[in-house]
Amino acid sequence: MTSDIIKIVIGSSCIGVVSAGIITSFSNIIIKKKEAQFKIIDRLIDKKILAYDNVMNFISTTREMQITNNNQIVEDLGVDFDVYDKPFRYPRVLENHQIYEEWYELFINLYTNYSMWFNNDLLREINLFQDYMINMYNIVHEIKDKDLYITGIIIRQDFIDFSSNLEKLCFKFYSKQILKLKMENKEKWHKYKPNETKLRLSNTKLIKYKNGIENLKSS
Repeated sequence: MTSDIIKIVIGSSCIGVVSAGIITSFSNIIIKKKEAQFKIIDRLIDKKILAYDNVMNFISTTREMQITNNNQIVEDLGVDFDVYDKPFRYPRVLENHQIYEEWYELFINLYTNYSMWFNNDLLREINLFQDYMINMYNIVHEIKDKDLYITGIIIRQDFIDFSSNLEKLCFKFYSKQILKLKMENKEKWHKYKPNETKLRLSNTKLIKYKNGIENLKSS
């Protein structure tokens, strides 16, 4: 009888040890799974932050202005320069074609490498700016180096406006969206509606004074 009781106690103890081992192993699996998930989340957050940081870096190059004391602007451009403060200022990236093309390449790399991590509100603005960049390239690529800065004087406000819009969207991400990992559908909402795109582009100095800028090609 006593031996039977001992066997029962020993059996129960063994079962308890095995059960505890199973529970411990299961707990370890859950913990490791959670740790793996947190690592993945951290990596995704880091990638999004890096993408937005690169936008901010690009904005800084877009905002950098140069001052020129040369007020002998080409005549008959059809531009009212009185609306600008003197001395004239222009984006440094339009100082010459080499700097401009490096800046253009910087934007292409930004879009290619990081646009997948942008929230849709930023992606829409980036796509609009891409349309602007394409229009600008088609207009200015034949202008001589010595006259390229004049284009910059004309369209300086465009650079300021786009930079401000992009910066606001980046700050919105940093302050409110940085920990949200929801990947938005890029197929449906990645661009503004065609009418809005057309309207906003038509209101830029680049398009408004397109004919005047193109006159620089023959100067």
